[in-house]
Amino acid sequence: MKQISMKKVLLTVLLLALALALCGCAGGKDQTFPTTEPTQKSALDAVPTLLPTDAPEHTDAPIFVPQEVSQYAGASPVPLDPVDMPTPTPRPELTFTYVKTQVEQLGIQFEIPGNFVRDDSVSGTVIFTDPNTLDNVNATITLKLASVSSDHKLDNVKNDIQNELALLGQYNFSDWSTTDPTARKMLGKDGFYSDYRGVLLDGTIVRGRVQMALMDNNLLLTMEYRAPGWFNSSYKNVFDHIRSTMSIIGSEQQ
Repeated sequence: MKQISMKKVLLTVLLLALALALCGCAGGKDQTFPTTEPTQKSALDAVPTLLPTDAPEHTDAPIFVPQEVSQYAGASPVPLDPVDMPTPTPRPELTFTYVKTQVEQLGIQFEIPGNFVRDDSVSGTVIFTDPNTLDNVNATITLKLASVSSDHKLDNVKNDIQNELALLGQYNFSDWSTTDPTARKMLGKDGFYSDYRGVLLDGTIVRGRVQMALMDNNLLLTMEYRAPGWFNSSYKNVFDHIRSTMSIIGSEQQ
């Protein structure tokens, strides 16, 4: 009798447990909760937002492009040669020892540096050359005497100077500039002079002057100097010294 009662008790317990299990399954969706709280993702793990693939290629909105900061920001600007280069240090003036010389074929005499080399190989022309080469240039002094027509007037001398300058600058120069003729006497006769500046094909700068005066007996006297550009003032002094000491052979006229 006791065994039958124990069996009934166990069966009843099993039935109750089965019923409770069935009830838990039926309402689990609304009553279950996560056992752990969700954690926020790190900013480094965030997925970037993608722009729409059909966005237009151009827009009216201004585009700002950040500029790279130079490692030389705030440094002094570098000069652009030759626009804003500082003025070069002037070359020291050259000194010369003058001696008196006569040029019989031209009928004139004057003082000239004693070391200049003389060349009389061309009729009606004498050339004096400084043997010292400066900046790849040997300075020269050239004097010429030529016959002109009887109707050759002072106004024609201006054209003569311009033609001479055009001839001098015709070859071997990448740049050539001249000044307008200016009135200046030579040997007491009226005439004109013009200065020039040229840059040779190798970059060498030369400067000089051409002076002409209309002499008696329909003669045109020409004197020119050519010098290295950075020593222009020194050779201009030589030119002026020759002109100031020039006279007709056998007279004291200057």
